[in-house]
Amino acid sequence: MQMNFISLLILFFLSQPQLSADPIISGDTIVCLGHTLELEVQFINGATYEWQNPAGETVSVVHSLSIPDMQFDQAGMYTVTINHESCPNPAAVVEIQVADPPTAPLITDNAPVCAGQNLELSTPELPNAAYLWLDPFGNILSETHTATVENIQESQAGIYTLEVTRYGCTSPQSFTEAEILSGQSAPVLTAEQEVCPGDTIRIFAPEISGAEYFWEGPGDFSSPAVGEVVIHGVTEENAGIYGLIIAADGCISPVGTIEISILPAVGGTWTEDVQVCAGLSAEAEVVLTGVAPFEVFFSEGENGSIAELVNESTGAVTLFPTGTTEYSLNRVIDANGCEWEGEENLQVTVLNNPAIANFSDEVCNSINTEYLVQFDMVGGTPPYHVVGTLGLVNEEQFISELLPSGSEYVFQVRDANDCRSDFINGFHTCACETSAGAIDQTPLRYCTNENAVVHPAVAPTLDSDDVFYYILHDVIPFQSGNILSEFDTPFFEFLPGMNAGQTYYVTAVAGTDDGTGKVNFSDVCADVSGTVEVIFTEQPAAPEIHGPTNLCPGDFLALETQLYAGEGEISYVWTTPNSVFTTAGPDLFIEDFAFNNAGNYSVEIEINGCRSPESAAFAVSVNEAGAPAQTAADTVLCGGSELLLTANLPENTTGIWTTDSDIEVPQAESPIVRITDLSPGEAVFYWSLSTADCPSYSADSLVVRTEAAAPAEDDFYTLAEDETFLEIAPFANDAGRENPTRFVTVTAPPTAGQLSPLDADIFEFKRPLCFAGQVEFTYAACTVTGLCPMLCDTAVVTIEVLTDPRNSYLFLPDGITANGDGLNDYWVIEGIEKYQNSELVIVNQAGQVIFSEKPYTNSWNGEYRGKKLPEGAYYYILKTDAVSKEILKGRVYLFR
Repeated sequence: MQMNFISLLILFFLSQPQLSADPIISGDTIVCLGHTLELEVQFINGATYEWQNPAGETVSVVHSLSIPDMQFDQAGMYTVTINHESCPNPAAVVEIQVADPPTAPLITDNAPVCAGQNLELSTPELPNAAYLWLDPFGNILSETHTATVENIQESQAGIYTLEVTRYGCTSPQSFTEAEILSGQSAPVLTAEQEVCPGDTIRIFAPEISGAEYFWEGPGDFSSPAVGEVVIHGVTEENAGIYGLIIAADGCISPVGTIEISILPAVGGTWTEDVQVCAGLSAEAEVVLTGVAPFEVFFSEGENGSIAELVNESTGAVTLFPTGTTEYSLNRVIDANGCEWEGEENLQVTVLNNPAIANFSDEVCNSINTEYLVQFDMVGGTPPYHVVGTLGLVNEEQFISELLPSGSEYVFQVRDANDCRSDFINGFHTCACETSAGAIDQTPLRYCTNENAVVHPAVAPTLDSDDVFYYILHDVIPFQSGNILSEFDTPFFEFLPGMNAGQTYYVTAVAGTDDGTGKVNFSDVCADVSGTVEVIFTEQPAAPEIHGPTNLCPGDFLALETQLYAGEGEISYVWTTPNSVFTTAGPDLFIEDFAFNNAGNYSVEIEINGCRSPESAAFAVSVNEAGAPAQTAADTVLCGGSELLLTANLPENTTGIWTTDSDIEVPQAESPIVRITDLSPGEAVFYWSLSTADCPSYSADSLVVRTEAAAPAEDDFYTLAEDETFLEIAPFANDAGRENPTRFVTVTAPPTAGQLSPLDADIFEFKRPLCFAGQVEFTYAACTVTGLCPMLCDTAVVTIEVLTDPRNSYLFLPDGITANGDGLNDYWVIEGIEKYQNSELVIVNQAGQVIFSEKPYTNSWNGEYRGKKLPEGAYYYILKTDAVSKEILKGRVYLFR
């Protein structure tokens, strides 16, 4: 009873009159002949309506008026009066005109037109008229009285259609056939676009039979040539843009263009004549024009042409004259391939070289210790000078200074033009038999506690009064320094007063005995063998070892000995419990120290092959430690954010977790830890074990990779007023949308309307009937990976549904008062006549169908099979369209 009471209050409030002083009639006041007149005024619950035609006849008693098949005699003034028991009875008048349908419109056009031109279509303009132009394919061209097809092509030839609509009446269609002539596109021109001066320009175009050609170009150039134009002997004035228009079959092509450049001119000349000494090459300078590098061709007398590359505009070519010759520069080709031919002459004069005559080098002094060289100078151009061994030039004769017997000489004569003779070199040895032989001159290195041994290479040659022995000395030659020892055998020890690391020398000598068993060096035949270097390296002292004597397993062992200071290659030889190591520095490092590394260590220092005594043994021991650290295996989390870390904790040990990431590890000393809020990506966790004696003696790591779905982004769409369907692609703004394994699934359907799949990730949304506002649905974007079967992220799609004009026709009252008073006795759905395929079903609260009608004609009066139904709420199901299956559901209240 309470529900019925509230409903009565609502119905009472809605039924109160809300009339304005002057009702407003809505609808078209001009109607096409034969069409339906549709008028209406505001709907008021409890009011009655009376519509009268121009003849004073009542034509409707509801708030709307509909007269089909209007004729001219039905035009005039229409009146509507609204009657309500508690309100005045306002009236409204409207004048209705009946218009003739438009006749088939007259079409004018400019056809036929050439392809590429514009097709212009038109018809006389009528007031209040709408136009619809269609092309041969049914596409809309224009909705005004003119239409234009720009740049029309042959494929667009055919029938063009026009219909005119005025006052709701549509004219018969008019047709015109447009013929499109074969037009020409802009001709494509081809040519060598960079041309050398003096060459020929050739420009090619497509040849069209029967066509006219109109060429234009720089310098007032024009030509009617078909297919090709030729311009000979071009200059810079011929550079520029050339154009061509082709006229064929009444159609003129657009202009085709090509730009031609004239390259720089090429030329060449010599700078000056050249003189050169016989046997030498000459550099002749040339000045060239054009673009470098250049290929230069020149000829020598009657000989053939010679080619040479010159990289600059001012350069030189190399000439090889055999005598005084005239050279001719006759051809130059630059980097562009442009060419110059001519004759530029160059005189090359070849000068005679001086020569050496009457040469002698066998004049020795009386004791056979020195000799001199002398010769005459001829040819060339005096005065002369001599380079090489010093001497005296006396006009055309040269005499050298005295040269030591066996020493080398070298001479060259040069004249006033700097022309030169051949070099003469050699030596002369005044006759002697004594020889100290030769020793191996490979440098020797020995330790200070060893004897140096010199190795003879060639045995000495001695006569009866000669002596032979070895000299150990400190500088070269030995006569300039200190002789440290002399022996007839090649063995020398490190003597007091000598310095380790200093270079000493050993030389073998032979010559006449001076009476004391030594060589008489004033004898011209005394001989020196040659010298070998000897260096003594000091033997290092036995080193000492420093470092830790007790380690934990896995520790880093670092042992060191003193750094040895000396010149040469120094190394350190370490003997360990397992092997022998040689290091460049005084340190020994062993990572991850283990039980098999425990024992005695010793070291020796070696420099330049000299090794010290071995150091005293250095003992290193290892502490006992627990079992090694061990974590769980590496893992991958699929979309999760919680991780359980597990590791071992042997007896009498402690442990701690650490990580290389920003993640905070709670209760890090526990072997079992739970971590939440893991971000996507990779993190490494380390479990480290310690004992009282060995901190951090063992560690193990665990790699955790957290996989997460690529984020799905919320979307916003708008369904326009005049659209029924909307295509939705949720992936359009999502990251990772290119992943081929990614797919979309709808997790929460739309709050209104219908959603249907079109493709794997595209949906179609269908407008909900009688609805305006926002619709939402939720989707999940999922990715299939090798590590994780499926990762998903969700997002919301919001659709702004704008009002559908069709829905304004429908008004479904909340109830009816079927009491026979003539007011609201039927359930009248305003606008239902717009839906010719509608179907209404009404059921009671038990679900029993008590009324159905297709189409619904506003005929339900609260009865079932002729009997009045009890008051209460009933439920309706209204299908507005049997094809689209749009359904409205709700409650209607029955009052008596």
